[in-house]
Amino acid sequence: MKICFNKNIGTVIYFVEGAGTEFNLLKIIFGKLLHYDYIEKRRNSPAKFINNQCGHSRVYVINTKESNIKDISETAYLDKICEYLINTYGLDMDNAAKFYLFDRDNQSNTDVKRIEWYLSMLTEPYGDDTDFEKGGLLLLSYPSIESFVLSNFRDDTHEYTFKLGKDIKSCIGLPENQKEIQFNKITDKTLLHAENEFMKYLGYIGAEFNLDRLSELNEAVFKEEETYFAANQKYRAFSTLILSLLYLGILEESS
Repeated sequence: MKICFNKNIGTVIYFVEGAGTEFNLLKIIFGKLLHYDYIEKRRNSPAKFINNQCGHSRVYVINTKESNIKDISETAYLDKICEYLINTYGLDMDNAAKFYLFDRDNQSNTDVKRIEWYLSMLTEPYGDDTDFEKGGLLLLSYPSIESFVLSNFRDDTHEYTFKLGKDIKSCIGLPENQKEIQFNKITDKTLLHAENEFMKYLGYIGAEFNLDRLSELNEAVFKEEETYFAANQKYRAFSTLILSLLYLGILEESS
């Protein structure tokens, strides 16, 4: 695999639940490492713009109303934020790839049926379903987005298991880990490592990687993780965030 640093990705939107980690992570990946224009709108804070003079490719990161997966459906709130970004920063909603980045923390996002419904509806980044106005693709992290961070620095990440997001945060904060596992140490090499861990996990559970069948991949991962949690009260550390980089063509096979 290789990273395509000059890939034209157009307009990309990440709707996120957390007000800290997701923003810091996506800012490093898209603003610092890949040098795309980056606009963020955190909950109850003014929008911020990092202008890397890359007008053909812009990444917007937007908080949902509250830190819960049900707030994906708070369309009035998101519509208001998007309208503000349209008027202020030229957000092109009609032609944007949309991703919803959420944790499968069993304590904070407890409604399994709702999550299953979102997985069935949010199946394609450029999708526009009549039952879900904005369309997009749901990206879940088990149990939290810190699994993606871990996969940048540790081999066989799926062998690490955690019940809650706070547990993996505690693991990363251990003295033997905190000096190495840091956001500011994410590089092109660590992203490629995370991609390898992503593929390794799919092979481990026997799931097929196919960009034309994203919903089936998401459902296979969800079923595997839920089955494992039911038996062990823990999730295997895994995040589908890397899927968005593969879909956008930022990560691709080396020639």
